[in-house]
Amino acid sequence: YIGRKRMQVQEPEKAVPNVMNLVEADYSYWTLGYAISFQGARKLIGAEPFSKMLPV
Repeated sequence: YIGRKRMQVQEPEKAVPNVMNLVEADYSYWTLGYAISFQGARKLIGAEPFSKMLPV
């Protein structure tokens, strides 16, 4: 995630070795965005998510 709010803050998250400001995320209750590859975007669109959405 680019940014998020942690739901459970009792314990620190596990840091990714040798990478500054990167952790193995635990439970989040909102996120700000994703950085995905072109291949990842194609997989997401290939699942036809727009045909499964409902207006709220």
